Amino acid sequence: LMQTTMRHRLAFLMMLLPGAALAQDTKYPPKNQLIPGPPCLASPTGCSEAAHQEWLSDITRWRDERRIRVGYDGSRYNTPALRWTQTSYIQPQMMVHDRYFYDPVARRCTVDRSALERAIAKGR
Repeated sequence: LMQTTMRHRLAFLMMLLPGAALAQDTKYPPKNQLIPGPPCLASPTGCSEAAHQEWLSDITRWRDERRIRVGYDGSRYNTPALRWTQTSYIQPQMMVHDRYFYDPVARRCTVDRSALERAIAKGR
């Protein structure tokens, strides 16, 4: 009798799992790793405020649920050493193999301030 009761409980839980998983998903699943806009954007009249808010609420809930699933903790971004990244939207970068900055034959950096400024001005 005890085994039968356990089997019934297990079968009942197994029936609930697919519904729980679907309840956490969005009406707007990502397509090619992009979150699509609301379908009404394709219509000539565009989206109503209510349709836009429904879409925004849905993808916001989806994003929050994904954060919970992966155990996301944003505290790393609050460290003082990384605060500058929240206001610096462009960071110049260079590649170490770039001949303007490194001479592989001499095996030394060739950067001086004027060379760096010229390269940046030329877009290299």
